[in-house]
Amino acid sequence: MKSNRFAVAMFAIFIIGVLVEYKFSIVHNLRQSFSNHQNTNLVVRKNIQPNDTLKLVIPEKQFQRLMRHQKSALQGRKDFKYVDAFWINGKDSIAIKIRLKGDRSIHFEDSLKLSFRIKVSGAEKIYGVRKFSLHHPGARNYVYEWIFHKALKKAGLIHLKYKFLSLNVNGKNLGLYAFEEHFEQSLLENNNLPKGPILRFNEDYSWFNLYTTYVEPYQTDYWFEEDSALTQQAIYNIEQWRRGEVKTSSVFDVKKLATYFALTDVLWMHHAQSWKSIRFYYNPISKMIEPIGYDGHHNDFFIKNKLAIQLSSTLPLREVDRKYWTEYYRDWYILLFNRKKSFDPTFYATYVQQLRRLANPLWLDEFFEEIKQELQYNLSLIASDENSNEDLMFNYGKEKFKFSKAIFYERSKEILKIVNDTATSIHAYPVKNKGGFFDLELENTGLMVVKIDSILLDNERIDLAKKNCYLLPHQNNFLPQFDTISLNSSIEKIINSKIHFTSLSNDKSCVTLVNRWIRKSK
Repeated sequence: MKSNRFAVAMFAIFIIGVLVEYKFSIVHNLRQSFSNHQNTNLVVRKNIQPNDTLKLVIPEKQFQRLMRHQKSALQGRKDFKYVDAFWINGKDSIAIKIRLKGDRSIHFEDSLKLSFRIKVSGAEKIYGVRKFSLHHPGARNYVYEWIFHKALKKAGLIHLKYKFLSLNVNGKNLGLYAFEEHFEQSLLENNNLPKGPILRFNEDYSWFNLYTTYVEPYQTDYWFEEDSALTQQAIYNIEQWRRGEVKTSSVFDVKKLATYFALTDVLWMHHAQSWKSIRFYYNPISKMIEPIGYDGHHNDFFIKNKLAIQLSSTLPLREVDRKYWTEYYRDWYILLFNRKKSFDPTFYATYVQQLRRLANPLWLDEFFEEIKQELQYNLSLIASDENSNEDLMFNYGKEKFKFSKAIFYERSKEILKIVNDTATSIHAYPVKNKGGFFDLELENTGLMVVKIDSILLDNERIDLAKKNCYLLPHQNNFLPQFDTISLNSSIEKIINSKIHFTSLSNDKSCVTLVNRWIRKSK
């Protein structure tokens, strides 16, 4: 009897052992597979030097002018003017103009880490561009800004030349710097685009108020003389859109704009989405506006502070503490995604389509494999730079900067979770109209836009598909928002009706019933 019990006990232990081993082997394999996605054999070396060194000579008198500009900036008066200098290219000395640049104090508070804007005189170019910026890599959070522009290129969007190099000024090595292309003709040439104006929203009056800004071109004098009619049309088109008078698809290249917002969502670079950051190119052939990616400044601070669930299309839908700068751009996001009057289903549907494509781990795998060698080199440069410290939301700490691919895969998982959500988000109520009969009152409590397809009323199907009846989500946490569908029917028919709708995020057809209780009368 004892031997039987012993045998049973041993068999049970064996089974449990097999199950435990099976469980943990699966867990291990899943973790290993996930880890392989994140860190594809990146080899980071230390004590290496950049392949490129940019040598500049600023005559003493001109250099002292720059120092006076720095002192004024530290006192709150930023009036950066160009001074004469030279680029030393082998035995040649090429004339350039140079000035300080930057909004934040990180650009000018340390005389050994000053940020510069440079334009090359005549027809000469430096690394294929005539105008560019130089700043400490930390000003754009190190390698993430470089990844941003590489991703823009892969996605078929306008991207800036962005690279790391050694900067030498007047014989003094200033260490690792980032080279960033600026907005002029060579940018369009490098992206194989025809000559056209590049525009921006002016932020002189406010860096967050969309309605106190205005549209202006770069190289204003040039475009006023070169093709004022073309530039005027570009400005007029954006202004019409900003005022909500036309839909997005009538002004912007929809696929490129939708791709831009989807990509910056996946990379968690909402900083590049704000109207003060994004730049615009007017294509003279297509007559459409295309986005130019700029100032992504990826920072996982937002993810650590529970903002990872947000998309650019959902940011206006939930109140966010004002310490998160995204809250200051609520009007901008509403205009793009959540304004009933100017809602553009073509843009929105394309945006969701691009979210699905770019948030796919396979797309990320392919992208990181393509940039693997350059990424390793750039990370090695950053690891070799003694001043490469962790970004603590624009305040650089004492910890060494660490790069993680995992955050992009985690972010993509959150995005796909949102767009694949099949939960019913429609509430429907009977509402009494002035004639004494009843209509339907609908609200969308979800995160994504839905389209009302039809209503089944007393076995009669009322087709609404061609009427473009889109139901946008609530704009905030406090005030419910309703759309009314006029049916002029009896209460019995209304409360027994069924609403058929489709979520634009996943094309899934859903049905909801009408609440039996009347909420209000007109």
